[in-house]
Amino acid sequence: MPFFETTVPGPEWPDGDAPVFDALVEPNDSLGDDGFLLFVIAVLGILGVVEIAILASGCWVVGLFLAGDAAFLLFAMMLFRNRRDMFERITIAGGAIRIANRIGRKETTRRLAIFGLSLERDDDPDYGCLGLWLRLRDQRIEIGKSLSHHERTCLGDRLEAAIRAAGGKPRAERRLRAPLLSLAANEA
Repeated sequence: MPFFETTVPGPEWPDGDAPVFDALVEPNDSLGDDGFLLFVIAVLGILGVVEIAILASGCWVVGLFLAGDAAFLLFAMMLFRNRRDMFERITIAGGAIRIANRIGRKETTRRLAIFGLSLERDDDPDYGCLGLWLRLRDQRIEIGKSLSHHERTCLGDRLEAAIRAAGGKPRAERRLRAPLLSLAANEA
């Protein structure tokens, strides 16, 4: 499951200020570090053997295109690696909500008071929650971007309950999307 929830106080939380809600959101990946490394080595090995065979046969133009494909594939794998290292941690403690996230090498932490906080949801009747945002005055922060629609719906429900448990009164703003195509019988 790409996100989990814990309420166990860690060493960074004093005993009296244990978090009410603590969720770590990570993208779902099917390859671990060793699996990813093995995949990259296998792909590069196959490309190397094919490149040598093409160059030995005298088709250097095809070899250039294959080398370009290999460079593009390496670039795509590096982007995939950066996405795998992404995380988002949402914590509610001491009357505030803290959102810490990392995308690639960039880490940001934001802190919002839970009082006056609104939770916006973009709900679709067929797919579930398409977007989830926290809004406080002029700040609007999207959360749970790497979750599926169903997981984002669960995160929104649990987050709303946790804000209420922490003493806040979140305004839940839901936008329901209308169906793109409506079939209605024409009455004459």
